[in-house]
Amino acid sequence: MRSAMPFHRNVLACAAVVLLALPTLAHAFELRSVGPDLKPADPDFVYQRVPFPCDPPDVLTLTVGMDSTLADSTTGRSNVLSGYPCAPWSESGPEPVYRLEVAAGLELHAFLRALDPTRDLDLFLLSGCDSDDCLVGANTEFTAVLDVQTYYLVVDGANGDAGAFELALTTRPVGLPDGICTGDATPVACAGTTVTIADETLFGQPDLLRSFACGTFPRTAGEQWYALTLPAGHDVVITALDIQPVFDVCLWIFRSCGPDAECVAFVDERLAGGSETYALVNEGAAAGTWYVGVDAVRPPDTEQMGGFDIEFLCDDNVPTVRTSFGGLKSLYR
Repeated sequence: MRSAMPFHRNVLACAAVVLLALPTLAHAFELRSVGPDLKPADPDFVYQRVPFPCDPPDVLTLTVGMDSTLADSTTGRSNVLSGYPCAPWSESGPEPVYRLEVAAGLELHAFLRALDPTRDLDLFLLSGCDSDDCLVGANTEFTAVLDVQTYYLVVDGANGDAGAFELALTTRPVGLPDGICTGDATPVACAGTTVTIADETLFGQPDLLRSFACGTFPRTAGEQWYALTLPAGHDVVITALDIQPVFDVCLWIFRSCGPDAECVAFVDERLAGGSETYALVNEGAAAGTWYVGVDAVRPPDTEQMGGFDIEFLCDDNVPTVRTSFGGLKSLYR
């Protein structure tokens, strides 16, 4: 759970989608996601470069495992930065600048919330004390992999707006936690039969993976993980089913864990209440293991809401379709 953390000046410790991906390098900066709430460009925006002091009074030390929220306001701050090359918006309102000291390579999810709906505040990440160094411009949230260095996080007001906000910062190790591949996942032996695990739920599960390069915007629910062993030459159709009408699940498929985890696919094809399906074949000469995660955009409110069954339809014939079919959600991404 997020914990409210008092804000101290000076120092604060602290689309139907089936995506296939290759592993990425660990700890180098990588933007994982922005949104999902995007906003259009300002038609009259003209960017002008502005350096700013490298020693702002607000310092945040980021370490792996943070899950904290600070409350602050742009009201009463100076307007030094009026635009950024990473987002085509006029930011003429005042802005606090937080210097981020990253102690170890990590994944950061930054989220602006508790906003006045009549005020438009935006979020920016920079690699240096110059507007030219902008890495990310987001309406309310982004997820990125950060290296060990200093960054600058800015909450700015569009078109002169100012107001209060909460800034939620969640950090986690880069990649897929090793424990999933070393015994924490539910084992599933797949060989010419159907394996069904009933009455599963995401309610109360730990959020071990929020985003990855093969996915889209962050999934903040906890997950259920399965270690699927598949003999050579066998195929399997994986289906998460019996989903509640108000709940929208997705599937992660990995081959390995750690910072350089290999993501095979991310599947999010159906609207809330719909089943998600992925088919794969072991084309290797020996048995192999795949790590299957069931996830959701938001945590369920109850055990029943987060309930599902998962089915592994195992066969020793090569399937004619190895990835999921497109779904209605692709029309609305």
